[in-house]
Amino acid sequence: MYIEAVDDETEFEEDVDMGSFNHGYVQMRLGILLNQYSEYTPVSELSLDVSGLDLSQFDLRAKDEIKPDIALYSKRGLSRPLDILKMKEMPVSVIEILSPKQGTYDILAKFRLYFELVIRSCWLV
Repeated sequence: MYIEAVDDETEFEEDVDMGSFNHGYVQMRLGILLNQYSEYTPVSELSLDVSGLDLSQFDLRAKDEIKPDIALYSKRGLSRPLDILKMKEMPVSVIEILSPKQGTYDILAKFRLYFELVIRSCWLV
């Protein structure tokens, strides 16, 4: 968890870690299941580059990236020799796993953003 000060000293933006045992377990199991399909590559916690969008309309705290729990891409291998920190190419599908501290309003705002990014399918688990 981190707290970042903004211009006004009394105002803070908080990034709350949404992880839990059940969330992590379901995320891993889904990744294993999806990895069996040879035409897709599942990736967990990958940052998607949204720097070209005005995020104020989506009521999200994200600045220039968003991280779905699982992003599903057409089959691909590792990025060599350099890793990719923020993916500009959007996935075919994303999966969000509801966490104990996460509300449906947050999820729906993320889904609106995903569809704006022309991600064809969004799953809520």
